[in-house]
Amino acid sequence: MDGLEIVFTTDACVTLPLETLEGLDAIKRGLKRQLRLLGVETGEAPFMHAIARHDIVLKEEDEAFGRCYFLDVEHGGRMRSEMLSMFVDRYQRVDGRWRIARSIVDVASTNMSA
Repeated sequence: MDGLEIVFTTDACVTLPLETLEGLDAIKRGLKRQLRLLGVETGEAPFMHAIARHDIVLKEEDEAFGRCYFLDVEHGGRMRSEMLSMFVDRYQRVDGRWRIARSIVDVASTNMSA
């Protein structure tokens, strides 16, 4: 979480399926909470993300928009879940460096038991 200031602007907004996190401090707290719930801190997280087709369009000198697909595969015991989602982002150049100003997780899921 300590390095997120090089990823997001200080006033960034991240919209997740169940909540919206506004501002860098809220993003850090929210993502830390989500990772704790998923078991990442204990090394028990039973999931993997695969990101593909990252398209970015430069709109202005200091603003761009992008989207990429990600596949989240989770498995725990006898249950398997696959979720195909998309990150829809707005990037902003701050002090000569590109950062995420807004990120929306657009979810379409398929769940199946194995």
